[in-house]
Amino acid sequence: MLNDLIIAAASFIYILVCLAAGELVSRFGLTNRYNAFQTARIASTGWIFFVYFGIGNAFVAAAVPTLFFLLNVFAVPRFKRPPVFLAPSSETGKRDAWPVLFPFSATVLVFAFWYWVPDCKFVAAVSLLAAGWGGGAADVIDRFFGRYKYQVFGKTKSFEGTVTMFLATFIASSALMPTTKMGSAKFLSTSICAAVVATATDNMTPRLTEALAVPLGTAAVVLWWALAV
Repeated sequence: MLNDLIIAAASFIYILVCLAAGELVSRFGLTNRYNAFQTARIASTGWIFFVYFGIGNAFVAAAVPTLFFLLNVFAVPRFKRPPVFLAPSSETGKRDAWPVLFPFSATVLVFAFWYWVPDCKFVAAVSLLAAGWGGGAADVIDRFFGRYKYQVFGKTKSFEGTVTMFLATFIASSALMPTTKMGSAKFLSTSICAAVVATATDNMTPRLTEALAVPLGTAAVVLWWALAV
């Protein structure tokens, strides 16, 4: 238990460092708030590796995302100048829902998998990485390099961003699958399943809700695939 608490504290500090770095580069004018937000989003998602490799207790594992969920709901919005991780969405002008919905999704997935299906913890980790790394990388590519645009459910996406999300999710999944007992064929099919579901969910869900739909939807389908197929 003490080891779990130490690692949880380390992951909390890691997230704070990522968010503080995003805030600093924004305040010093090195980039705009939206770019700083996406950078902090991608970097801070790495906290899942602390949890995945170092924490066994479900309550301790879920404590960090729960704390950030509560902070983002009750404390942070009271700031006169919201931190960069509450930056407005570039397309809607509304405050991004990521800082609230992603910690909520992380709390649900981490506790559920660590408590009820610990042998399938990789499903929760892959699903969260799909939303954090995959979705974040796709947004960056959409914004700076997306040339072939398309509209889907009222959102503007790009072919380049969609491919980026698929590849980022596949790579994240592939990196974790060796920690499981899957054979190579099952390993490959599960990684592809995670990438396809995460990418499709990101495209099909309303803007500002992807942080909820992508990790939860991906986890549900990948768990079924891993156990039943």
